[in-house]
Amino acid sequence: MDYRENALCYEDYCRLRENVGWVNFSKEQAQAALNNSLYTVTVF
Repeated sequence: MDYRENALCYEDYCRLRENVGWVNFSKEQAQAALNNSLYTVTVF
């Protein structure tokens, strides 16, 4: 597994939401949320 801190991108965020059946936000809303996040962790 590869852990990455503060590297969550818009495309991965949207793909994750789609995979669990959640509605996506607009690109502007999602990008603003990611830009204003204090800390994110992704695992590949």
